[in-house]
Parts: sequence; C-alpha cells; structure tokens
Amino acid sequence: MIDRTVEKAALETRTTFFSDYREVEGVKLPHMVRITNGESKYDQFLSVTSVTWNVPLKDGFAAVPAAAGPDYRFAGGKTESTIPFQLINNHIYVDVTLNGKGPYALLCDTGGQNVMTPTLVKELGLESQGALQGRGVGEKSEDVGFTMVDALSVGDVTLDRQSFAVFALESFGDVAGVPMHGLIGYEVFKRFVVKIDYEKNRLTLTEPAAFTYAGTGTIVPFKFDDSMPQVEGAIDGIPGVFDIDTGSRSSLSVNGPFAETHGLKAKLNPRVTAVTGWGVGGPSRGLVARAGELRLGTLVVKDVVTSLSLQTKGSFSSPYEAGNVGAGVLKRFNLVFEYGKQRIIFEPNAHRDTPDVFDRSGMWVNREGSELVVVDVTAGGPAEAAGIKAGDRILHVDDRPAVEIGLVGLRNRFRSEAPGTSIRLRVLREGAEKGVNLVLKDLV
Repeated sequence: MIDRTVEKAALETRTTFFSDYREVEGVKLPHMVRITNGESKYDQFLSVTSVTWNVPLKDGFAAVPAAAGPDYRFAGGKTESTIPFQLINNHIYVDVTLNGKGPYALLCDTGGQNVMTPTLVKELGLESQGALQGRGVGEKSEDVGFTMVDALSVGDVTLDRQSFAVFALESFGDVAGVPMHGLIGYEVFKRFVVKIDYEKNRLTLTEPAAFTYAGTGTIVPFKFDDSMPQVEGAIDGIPGVFDIDTGSRSSLSVNGPFAETHGLKAKLNPRVTAVTGWGVGGPSRGLVARAGELRLGTLVVKDVVTSLSLQTKGSFSSPYEAGNVGAGVLKRFNLVFEYGKQRIIFEPNAHRDTPDVFDRSGMWVNREGSELVVVDVTAGGPAEAAGIKAGDRILHVDDRPAVEIGLVGLRNRFRSEAPGTSIRLRVLREGAEKGVNLVLKDLV
C-alpha cells in the first residue's frame, strides 16, 4: 500500500501521506490524507467518509456548461472607459469603489489576484473566510483568506460579485510610502482589452467586441502561467520564458535557477549585491548587473538593469521561468493587453530611450510611522561611504524635514538626480544626531 508521494513543484516540494486504510468491497483504500509542504501550519487534511463504486452517470454529465452572461456593465451604454492612474515607485494605482464606498487607491497588477487588506475588509463590513498559504517575492509565507464584494467600480465600469483574497498587506504601505488597501488584477482585467498608457498615466478598459487594433506596435504573443502573461524571449541571446508583471517595480529580475544554469553571474559580472525589491514575504535580494539585450518575442530592449535573484524561496526561486519583466522596462511603452487573443502590443512612448537607472544611493529606506528608516546598506555603495548604517533614522534632507519630502520623494531623488549630486542628510543613531554627506553614484 502507498505510504506517501513526493512531488517537486515550482516553489515547493509537496508530500502526500496516506493512512487509515480500510477495505471497501475487497479493495483497501486510504480514508485519511495529509498534504504538506513542510510548513505544518498550512497542512491540508482530507477525510473519506464513504466510497461508492460504479455510480451511474446522468445524461449530459460531461457536457460543457452554458456560458454565463457578462458580470460587468459600462455606464450609459459605453464600450470603453479611461481612468487616470498614479505611477508611484513604478507601481500603478487606480481609484476603485467597493460596494459604493471609497474611492480606494488599489495597486494594478494585470497578472495578480484581486486582494484587499483585513483593515479594508473591516471597513467595508465584510467577513474573511479561510486561512490558506500565500507567497510572493520574499521568503516568508502569510495567511490568506477570501471575501466577496457585491460591486466593484473602476471608471465607468462596474463588476458584480467579485472575489478577493484577504492578505495582511498593510505593512506594505511602509515600503511603498503610500497607504496600501489592496490590488486589482487578472480577475478584473481578463474581461476587457486593457491599455496602459505609461506616457499619460491613463488606463483604458474596452469591451473586447468593440476593439480593433490599427496601430504599428509590436505584437508579442503570450501564454498564461496561471494568471500571469508569459512570453518567450532571451537575455543576451540565452532563450527563456518571462512573466510580464505590471506589479513589479524592477526592470528585469532573473530567477536564481535560470541564472545558475546559464552562468549569468560570470557572463554579466554583477557589481553589487542589494535589496532589489520588497513584497509579500519581505525583501528580495539580488546581484545587480546590466544585460546588453532583452528580447521579448521580436521586441528588443537594450541595456537593461538586471537582478540575479538570491532567493531560495518565493516566486524568484522557480526553475520553470527565466525571470520577471517589470515596470522599469514596461513603462518605456504603452501596452495593450488582449487576454482573449493572448497577445500584448508594445507601442514605444516618450520614455522609450530613457536610460535604465538603478538606485544611486546604495541603501534601502522604508517608512516607520512618519519616520524614514534605513533598513539595508549596499556594500561599497555611496551610503556606506558616507557612514550611513542600517537602523539610522533620516531626520532632514538638505535641511528640509524628511517627513515633508516623504519616502516616495526621497526615492525619486536617489534614482533621478545625476551621479555626483551631493545630498546632505541628518540622521539619528542610538539617540544622537549626525550629519552626513551622501554623494550619488551609478552602481551598475
């Protein structure tokens, strides 16, 4: 009799244990099953209560169900709605109303799930049910519940009865520098043709039957990796498949197994090791370099900041994809996502030839309440040279209170101001204030 099966999946190894064997009509069958990935908190248990053999099937048992009618509507008989968005830390935030309340600024991730925080669940008077395991780019797991929203409205479109995962993402607001209520993703956008205009910060949802493309953009076919668009491409001539992720702030994140298999550390010669992002499960670290060429279908992007992931858990540890293409690359184009035809159209915009820049400060800063706190310092970078240490609290920036500039404003300065720019910081360390002079520098 089978005791267990072991299955190695992309992000975990699942073991299924079979026990409590009982004889049913001459056949011994397990009546208890336990499925685990090593984190016992999320073990799943299945108990068999009865077994019946050769039950007659009703006529039409395997027939294709009738198609359900649309669960969305455009106001006033329209077939298109355009919504402004904010681009913060390379993340798209759109205003959404839920059950008539709001608006709430939700992050737009065209390949992710609909998610809301427990705080928002409580504010809307909803209930969260279940506690499954959730993961992201970091290495930690978090509890995930589920809830249902009767009406979700974005622009002139309203969707009925939309399910949301419930994830404790409130702390992500300290990473992003803006409040985090949740996100809208694949479950919403699969219904429409979605255009993301990174040049004018506009999102357009169009009824698929009313959409015809007559532009000159590059059409790149994709397949779905679960709900994530995935395209065939290459890094400096090395072929692989890449997730297209509007929810990522980075340019190109290469999964650890792909980088290892193809010797990318030796080929790209990364100069620094740094925190390259922060998501569900905490920070992600990588070796940062530049790829000479990224190809997506027939589209070619030159000189791309590239992180070779050092994660041993989380999405960047998967051996089945080459990596993840984020907004650092995507914002050079206006994008049209056609989920029904499984294609993305890339239209070059005014950002097409803007140089790809990695953070020039050599440190990662998060928010704690109203304070800005250094959580990581890159070895050999400008922050280390200035004497800044992890744990320092930034009080003033060029004689202005840091709280006035805010985390988003500070990150923009670190990334956009020219190499050689000197920024005066006043920090608090172990109860004593100290002035430092940070000189920005290109690290890659």
